[in-house]
Amino acid sequence: MTPALDRLTETARADYLRNITHPEMVGTGLPQGMTMGEMLASKTIASAGANSYLQLSSLVTMAVPRLYNLRRGQAPFESDEKILEQAIGDPALHGVGKEITANVGALVWDVDDYLTGLLSQTVTQLPDPQVSALLLELWHIREEEFDPDAPGSEVDLNADDAMSATFDHPQHYLLDLIVDTIIARLMKRHGPELLLAWADAVGKASR
Repeated sequence: MTPALDRLTETARADYLRNITHPEMVGTGLPQGMTMGEMLASKTIASAGANSYLQLSSLVTMAVPRLYNLRRGQAPFESDEKILEQAIGDPALHGVGKEITANVGALVWDVDDYLTGLLSQTVTQLPDPQVSALLLELWHIREEEFDPDAPGSEVDLNADDAMSATFDHPQHYLLDLIVDTIIARLMKRHGPELLLAWADAVGKASR
């Protein structure tokens, strides 16, 4: 049981879905001096094919986390083209095609980028007892629970999930651990919903 992590996951989901519908918003998760609308207008626009895929594919709930992990795990070492080749070969994306896979992958990366900023600022503003509760829950995850084949691990952080490598300060290390855990959960539990909401917000901001 991870009540603190579950609460933060749902808080992040609600804040994300609310924030991206307020184009005049500034602050949490946004570059300094930029409104939400300005940030969204600079992002990848979803194609009609990508939108249909996110709404209709029976495999999309597996595909979004796979794209997230491929990009997170390989970005420092592989080109975008190489990552795209790996994605196309993944069973969860079989037959989707290069253009739609690339478009959905770009949406995943844009959503991950915003969620990273949003969560980083959210967690650093939490009181000590709440941060302690999050870290204790991570500390108590047993080895067998971290096994990707363990019951329930498909919607939680497990050994198949890519982790950040920006461990340059103890606080950053702990922050990355929490942020990576929550984003992995969001991509697994709500990936299509988050991407569709993002695509809609970007489309409106780009008109």
